[in-house]
Amino acid sequence: MAIFGRNEIAEYFSKLAYVDKPEHEFLGKRVFNDITEFSEEANEDIVFAEANWPISSFLLKKGFLILPQINFTLDISETLEMIQKRMNPSKIRRIKGLLGAGYSFETTKDPKVLQSFYYEMYCHTC
Repeated sequence: MAIFGRNEIAEYFSKLAYVDKPEHEFLGKRVFNDITEFSEEANEDIVFAEANWPISSFLLKKGFLILPQINFTLDISETLEMIQKRMNPSKIRRIKGLLGAGYSFETTKDPKVLQSFYYEMYCHTC
């Protein structure tokens, strides 16, 4: 496994992927263009890259799979329309992009559904 990102990210993914503590090898600072060349030449099974939204778009164009990242919390006590009025327009565009990519969502105030999401989907990946 190769990880392009901060040391904390490398440690986090290493803990998820390996039972025993893996050895880390720092390969030096790289630019995002290096990821494509590195992944084509490496014998790694998987390559992770920590990236912000513009860099994610660049990597997507290069053929990489981009996984969504939860990067904010949202008070859902009001209607969806009221929530969207308070949201940053860039977040609304990202949500629309996820929907366009085939992802779906459910809005609920049911504590059992929220608990199920938290424990079965969110915590499962932590």
